[in-house]
This record gives sequence, structure tokens and C-alpha cells, in this order.
Amino acid sequence: MRSTESINRYTDHRGRTHHVSGTTGGQQGAPDEMQNFSMTVHPIWGRVLGRHPTAAAAAYADDAYIYDRLHSALKVFVDIRQRLREDADLDMNLSKCQIYIPGVSLERARELVRQKLDRDPSLESLRDILGPSSDVITVTGMRCVGVPMGTTEFVNAYVRAKAVDIDNDVQKLSIISDPKIHYDLLRFCQHTRLGFLARSLSPATMMTS
Repeated sequence: MRSTESINRYTDHRGRTHHVSGTTGGQQGAPDEMQNFSMTVHPIWGRVLGRHPTAAAAAYADDAYIYDRLHSALKVFVDIRQRLREDADLDMNLSKCQIYIPGVSLERARELVRQKLDRDPSLESLRDILGPSSDVITVTGMRCVGVPMGTTEFVNAYVRAKAVDIDNDVQKLSIISDPKIHYDLLRFCQHTRLGFLARSLSPATMMTS
């Protein structure tokens, strides 16, 4: 399955088997796939962090977080991005990355990053994060394993937006005529999204948002 295209099968409530063409790679949602991925990238992270002793990092599957002084964190970022590409053929999507610099204005944060890039040629591959359309640099907050962290305003706005997204997605399910599929999508997809936030944030935050 990892090197050849797959054919996925599922059986509906009437006992009919359906075929869905897949691609190469691991199956999304397969019980052992997250473990396989983590076991693959863990030693790569270990080697990178061994070269940057002041940095701390944590990862959950393909979500990873680096904590250090700005210049050191940027160097870890460049290093792990290159190592994942060369050692595991994995490309880090720069548009989904965020650099959280609290306590300063957004203009000041962008200037700090620009200074580091200008003074250290080894960071040149990160130049795109300073583009006019880039929102990689943030000073209000960030999402950490699906949970917002940052200012109260940022957290509340995130929860409100997520609730609206879920409500819109629930409305789209009305076109599904198969009651079993409709129920499963509500229970295992939509309900769990808001339930995850409710378990991770305080009741006061959920009620305020």
C-alpha cells in the first residue's frame, strides 16, 4: 500500500460493498499509521535536536513545535525541514507553519525575523515567510494540536470560528440519504470536533465563545 496504489472497500447498511480508489502512502485513519509515521520521524528529530542543545521540541504525529530564542528556533526550523526532506522524502508545508512571538506588535515581530534572516545566510530558505501574503508570523496566538493558545481574544475567536465551521458542515450532511452514513458522520466526525475543544478548554471559555 505504501508503494502501490490501493483499492479501499467499505460496506454500507444494505450490505453492498463499494470500492474507492486510493493512492500510495499510508491509509489515513488506519490504527497503526500514526505509530509508523512517528517511529519514522522520531530519530530524525532526535538527530536535529542533538545539534541544537538549547532547543526544546514536542511532536504529535505530524504536528511539531519548537521552543527556543528566535534565532536558534529558526535554525532548528531550517535544519528539520531539510532533514525531513532528505531523509524521509517529507516536505514541510511552510504555509501551515507559524512563528509565535508574543509581547510585541506584528510589525516588530516581522522586523525581528527579517533581521535574523538578513544576518544569517543559512536561514535564507525561510525568506518566503516575510512575503506580503504570508501569515506565518503571529503575535496573538497559535493552534497547538488542535487547541488554541494565546490571548483571550484569539482563543475566543478561534472557538467561535470552529463552531461556525462545524455548524456549516452539519448542514451539508442533509444531502446524504443513507441513514447509517449520516449518523456515523455526525457521531464520529462532527460531534468529536467540538467535543475535543470542550475537553481541552475551560467551560468558561466554551460558554464565552
